[in-house]
Amino acid sequence: MLGYILFVSFPEYSVSWTLISIILVISPQENESKKIAIDRAKSNFIGSAIGLSLYFVPIPQLYAMIIGMLASSSSAKH
Repeated sequence: MLGYILFVSFPEYSVSWTLISIILVISPQENESKKIAIDRAKSNFIGSAIGLSLYFVPIPQLYAMIIGMLASSSSAKH
């Protein structure tokens, strides 16, 4: 519901990824769906924190993306 409200409230921004993410989390088995939702929330937080911290580092964007991918993949393993 929150994803749909964001989608309708801000038509000038592409928030369709929100709806896609919500649909991907929905699972027929309730216990798996909860675990997937929690894992996705953790992943989004880690990725956002790494991206925000790299935004302020004065390096080319390509290198920042590579560092961000490496950092997020190594933090996902722990």
